[in-house]
Amino acid sequence: MIVSVGVVTLVAQDGETNWFEGLQLLSVYVVLGGFLFSLPWPH
Repeated sequence: MIVSVGVVTLVAQDGETNWFEGLQLLSVYVVLGGFLFSLPWPH
């Protein structure tokens, strides 16, 4: 979670984006989704 906040902060600092920054944000989204999907279900 901390790394994702860092990536979003770095991307949003300059106010402009390019395709690589968009790819970084998508990869953070996919990694977080995979991590949350792999958590065990509470019983």
